[in-house]
Amino acid sequence: VRQGPICVKEDFTVRTVKYYRDIYKEAVIIVSTWEGESPQAIKTLEDMGAVLVRSKLPEKSGILNLNYQIVSTLAGIQKAKELHIRYVAKTRTDQRLGRPFIFEYLLNLLNHFPGGDPHLQKSRIISLSMNYGNLFTPYFMSDFFYFGQVGDIEKLYLCPLDTRDFYPLDPDATCREVAKRMYPPEIYIFKHYVVD
Repeated sequence: VRQGPICVKEDFTVRTVKYYRDIYKEAVIIVSTWEGESPQAIKTLEDMGAVLVRSKLPEKSGILNLNYQIVSTLAGIQKAKELHIRYVAKTRTDQRLGRPFIFEYLLNLLNHFPGGDPHLQKSRIISLSMNYGNLFTPYFMSDFFYFGQVGDIEKLYLCPLDTRDFYPLDPDATCREVAKRMYPPEIYIFKHYVVD
């Protein structure tokens, strides 16, 4: 599931789907984007075999466009579920995976490190680490990429839309203060997943 606006600069989204078609031949590629995106890009993506999902932009973007991410990701995941897809990788339309056997590797990780209580979560969710010290930020799990069973990833995004107003913080605020008061999308999504 590739979510977000179609990146028309250098045909990045289209070229990425073409690359995926060549390298991940068995994968179902879902592009979850917005109503009003480039009709030419939409047609090209559909002609290449991508499944397109178009959603209406939420009225309020949320802090750092969080609501855009929630709406487009959830729509794409629910399309994957409707197509009876068992595993889903969530990425953004402005990013590209480059390893030829990444999905075999990710599936092996899930098989090698099974999750805990299957009533709460079918398997682990794999994410990327970030380079700005998220190790010590409570509830921080990068939202650039998630991989796991479709129901688990759907549950991750079944969080309420963000109604918060921007909360100004002191420039010297600690990671704990940021996590508690004006937490970014990564924390918002994962905190609702764990706490709710």
